[in-house]
Amino acid sequence: MKTTRGIFLLFAVLFLTQPLFAQTGPWAKYDQEMKDEALYREASAGNLEEVKSIVAGGGNIHYLAPQTKSSILMAAAGSGKIEVVKYLLDQGADPSLKDWWNYTALDKAKFAGAKDIEALLQTAMAGKQPTPAVDPQPKPDAPKKDSGVVAPKPKPTPAPAGPNRWPAFGTYAVGDSVLYWTPVGWRPGVVKEIGVQKATGKVSVDYSHKKYLIDPNAQALGNDWYEWSGVVTPRRQLFWTNWFIGNWLTGEVQAHHNEVKSGKETDSYYFNKATEKLQVFANKTYRWQIDGKVFIGKWKALANEPGIVLQKGYRGFDWSMRNATGVHDWSIRKLDMINLKPNAQVMSISGHRKTTE
Repeated sequence: MKTTRGIFLLFAVLFLTQPLFAQTGPWAKYDQEMKDEALYREASAGNLEEVKSIVAGGGNIHYLAPQTKSSILMAAAGSGKIEVVKYLLDQGADPSLKDWWNYTALDKAKFAGAKDIEALLQTAMAGKQPTPAVDPQPKPDAPKKDSGVVAPKPKPTPAPAGPNRWPAFGTYAVGDSVLYWTPVGWRPGVVKEIGVQKATGKVSVDYSHKKYLIDPNAQALGNDWYEWSGVVTPRRQLFWTNWFIGNWLTGEVQAHHNEVKSGKETDSYYFNKATEKLQVFANKTYRWQIDGKVFIGKWKALANEPGIVLQKGYRGFDWSMRNATGVHDWSIRKLDMINLKPNAQVMSISGHRKTTE
């Protein structure tokens, strides 16, 4: 009888110490890592019902992306998903958390131009002490004077994107929904990884390369790395057009022509230096001096992607203009690069200006 009573008491203690709210729904059966990654992804995409389902199944609203320390709330705020932000705040998500670059969910909302979320987060943060940033790596001791030890470089901190600035690398975090540039145009995707401080193998890219690993949302066969200048928020922002305002030099063309005559193959190479002047004005007009002629006209924003169109420009074509800056252009040549593509089957034209970074 004593043994039976002891077993009964043991089961009673175990039962009473279990969580009051058990994990329920389709997500309860998955491991924690899968639930948390899915929660981050769905919050960024704004799928409120799925977010609720994952939380009911044990998803952690306090989860931080391992490489960036970006929170679930930051993911939703940075993508402009106000209903998800409201839900996460109601569930106790901390709006004062800071990511690797010391940005909060409020900062992410500002980058996205989401004024409604800004106001909501400002109210949520009123009177709350900010939480210190979490550093994913231990800080090394400061080198002693004349020790011969070179001080480590500080971690890059992306500058906030104003209306005329392209968002700096690191603005987007793992799980963020984005548009990314491919040879056949802009496509929707999700950030799966960002460059890391030290590349650890074939699946990593050094942070200095300024690239994002993008999941193409089933639009292609697999993930790939893309330049930061070809990754943007899917929600229209002022920089989508305003970044192009300014003075550019165009006409930089490099071409290779292969020809076979009388059984002999020859290669010809052509190069034109950028010397033609293109001025893009804030009043949606432009002035383009090229090929000894001057073209004056109007420009308009591209419909659903970053960039502008110079209407009735050189040779009578409409020329679409996109950011084509690569890391070497930016870090070595100190240049912003553009590509001008006509609405005809003729060669595109490159151009540049001194970097705005």
